Amino acid sequence: MIHCTIMIENDNVEKILKSIELDNGIYVNARIENKKLICEIESENINSFSRTIDDLLQAIALSMKILNNEE
Repeated sequence: MIHCTIMIENDNVEKILKSIELDNGIYVNARIENKKLICEIESENINSFSRTIDDLLQAIALSMKILNNEE
């Protein structure tokens, strides 16, 4: 089993979580703890694991970019 935890500290973590929820599916467990976005990814396959992390980081980056332009 391959496991990764990503923690993001940002003033907009609630909005970021909402923006990535639909993309998460069964591959990512995302939640907010102590004002941080916590994303846990697990997989048996390194290729799907890599694609999931790449997709997740792209979705988070896009969300942060959009939110920064709103402020």
